[in-house]
Amino acid sequence: MVTVDELLKTQGDVRRVIALPHGVVDWSDRREWLRLEVLRNLEFNDFRVSNVDVGLDFIFCEFSNCLFEGLRVENHFFGSGDVWQSCVFEGCEMSGMIAPMNSFRDCRFDNLRLQNFKPYQTLFTGTVFENCSIQGLKAQIIRNNRMVNADMASSLGQLLFRDCSFVDVEFRQCYFQDVIFEQCKWERTTADECSFEGVVSDLKWWQTQRVDPFTAFLSDALELIRRKCGLESAAYKEFENYLIDYGAGRTSSRDFSACLYNNRVPYPETQKIIKDLRKLVDSHPF
Repeated sequence: MVTVDELLKTQGDVRRVIALPHGVVDWSDRREWLRLEVLRNLEFNDFRVSNVDVGLDFIFCEFSNCLFEGLRVENHFFGSGDVWQSCVFEGCEMSGMIAPMNSFRDCRFDNLRLQNFKPYQTLFTGTVFENCSIQGLKAQIIRNNRMVNADMASSLGQLLFRDCSFVDVEFRQCYFQDVIFEQCKWERTTADECSFEGVVSDLKWWQTQRVDPFTAFLSDALELIRRKCGLESAAYKEFENYLIDYGAGRTSSRDFSACLYNNRVPYPETQKIIKDLRKLVDSHPF
């Protein structure tokens, strides 16, 4: 049996160090995966993990020929400097991921639901995405020569897809600045409410966008205020005016919350929306 306590004292090939048997190792202990621990410098080969909520983080670890099924992840798992070789992710739900200096080589993502992904120096090569939903992607622009993915040394981007395949994939409210697509293949893949400013791609696979991600977020926020406070509320009217001004170019400020705290919106109205508005903000990659 694999335990986190053992792994915290271990480095190198987990199978060899813990003397695990040959064949696939099923490590689907829900209590162990929920632990808020950081595991470092480990190698996992032929592991299977199914239907767990993830609290663990992995740093400078290597995974090869592993299967991850039904993982539910929020802000954890893809730590710094990990390598994923020929791994399969099926039916996973992930939000708030960063994956700094991670490399995914010849992996496969099926039925992935990925929200608010903020990668930095992250590489996907030879990887297949099929029947996936990716909402709120925005590469992080950090100029630090010590935080570089060696596999991306010749790339100017922060997120690189090389020789990847996208089949039945939906991108929504994504920012593609500093994202590079090289020799990728596309089938029935769509983008909605996305910004392609600063993208590099050898093929234009996307459609003309009706609206940018931030304006789409504002529309979602306005609908939230309507449901919570009503069309005649001061909160709705103030936010609607801000949305109109932003869309018309009369303001370039993205401080959308200022219009709700201007002494014209009653305190009880802001209290009705604050929790749900924070959840909406957390789903968007500002």
